[in-house]
Amino acid sequence: MTAETEVPYVPKHKPNPIGSTAGFIGLCTLRNGAFQALWWRARDGAAFNTAGLIAAFYVLVGDPSWKALMLVWLGAPLALYFNGDWRQLLNSAVVVVEYWTEELVQLEEVNGMDGGCSVFARSQFPSLGGKPRVPKVLRRIRRACMVLWGVVGVIAFITFLCHKEVLPWSLVVWRYLSSLLGL
Repeated sequence: MTAETEVPYVPKHKPNPIGSTAGFIGLCTLRNGAFQALWWRARDGAAFNTAGLIAAFYVLVGDPSWKALMLVWLGAPLALYFNGDWRQLLNSAVVVVEYWTEELVQLEEVNGMDGGCSVFARSQFPSLGGKPRVPKVLRRIRRACMVLWGVVGVIAFITFLCHKEVLPWSLVVWRYLSSLLGL
């Protein structure tokens, strides 16, 4: 269809814009939902890391078989990879929270609030937590988990190589590699 043959849209009702009160309530609800999603993602990531690290340390502290050590050794890089994904999930939730916060600031600046007070649009709001400071804490937790997984992986690898059932084979491999590299 061309522009001349298109039928213009005629609304059945007179357009009625959304009131600022309803819009403000809706935006606050969306922002709160985004914060809840951020906390759910943070909680789930922390729970998976905690459970995995407890299991890994339990294996390392006991008298593990070489198979259990190998499982922990191979699981540590996988956990590091999933922590990278956890970072992406947290960052995407923060972007959504910041978006809804900016929308609330714009709505408040345009329409104001009853009584002349302001919550989101005032200059002190960013220092009070308007921009989510939560991710700083979550980043530190994620980094600590990544460091722990790195340590677990190195300990598991060294313990695996020194295991009584693996040691003779690791010495053979070490001698072969050192002769290849001229060490």
